[in-house]
Amino acid sequence: MAHPFLQLLCFAVMIPMIASVPLLYSQSMTQERAPHTLRVQMTALAAAVATWLMIAYPLIYLGPDRVLAWWLALARQAGQHSGMLLNAGVQMEFYLYAVVMFCGTLTDRVRCRGLLLFIPLWTLLVYCPVAYLLWNGHGWWAAQGALDFSGGLVVHLTAGVTSLIMAPRLAGRVNGLRAERGLAVPTICTFLILLGWFGFNLAPAGGQTALYGSIVLGTCLAVLGSIAGAALAWWPGLSVGQTLDAIVLGLVTSTAGIGYVPPAVMFLITLAAGFLLNRWLTGWRTKLAEDPVDSFVMNGGGGMIGALGLIIWRGQGVFALVELGALVSVFAITAVGSWLALQVSRKVM
Repeated sequence: MAHPFLQLLCFAVMIPMIASVPLLYSQSMTQERAPHTLRVQMTALAAAVATWLMIAYPLIYLGPDRVLAWWLALARQAGQHSGMLLNAGVQMEFYLYAVVMFCGTLTDRVRCRGLLLFIPLWTLLVYCPVAYLLWNGHGWWAAQGALDFSGGLVVHLTAGVTSLIMAPRLAGRVNGLRAERGLAVPTICTFLILLGWFGFNLAPAGGQTALYGSIVLGTCLAVLGSIAGAALAWWPGLSVGQTLDAIVLGLVTSTAGIGYVPPAVMFLITLAAGFLLNRWLTGWRTKLAEDPVDSFVMNGGGGMIGALGLIIWRGQGVFALVELGALVSVFAITAVGSWLALQVSRKVM
């Protein structure tokens, strides 16, 4: 069981991390389209918070028969069920990060009202089943031994695949992406993401205090590994913007195995991710330029390489099959669920 102070600290540092993502996306837009981009992101977050508190958390972690009990817990006097409520808040931030990441693909190409329908549908069709299967102790993949420490599959692969499904289907709509952007705001936002990621990676450790040092060091080495890989991919010169992207990519890649592999191994995994995904990035942009924030490469690619690195490190035949099966099932559930949610809500988006 996690110490309440640790949970509260992780919750606190993850708030500016999540808030910085809409700011980062809006800064990449033209001055005329930036306000709409911020409205879209804020609407998505508001819809996601309401969906999480009303239905998603109890469905994933308590069971359908406990939804009413959860609602009553929300209405009771402060101090009662505080541990459960704090855990719900921390878990909500993992979910919110997935939402803001794939919403970056939408940039300014959707109306706010469409997200009021799409976000609840996506949550019920994608996030709830995936999180239950991997993060609920009774979930099928969790029972088989599949591992996902802080969301390489649950958070980042779902966000990346959602972007992959949505980007080409929203092609041709208004796009106010700015060709060049300043570096001050992206640098500050990336720093806030980096700071919040220590909470992101530490929160699932709970009461396993022996993991804290390894997780903190592994998170630092994940960033360094990704930057080194990106430097090799973009040799002989790595720009500031590419360095900032490499920081986020390293953090994303770390999430699947940060609590299961040694820090030095995490460095090698993110080194591979930084090199391979940056080499792939230019070709990917020409094939799917409708994904202006490279969400599929950053989130989907980072989540997959992180999980594959975990498979290679553990080297167990049965575990490898289970983890690979979980990865494929998450990809499939997300692809089908995102497509269905988009089809239902497309007319109002």
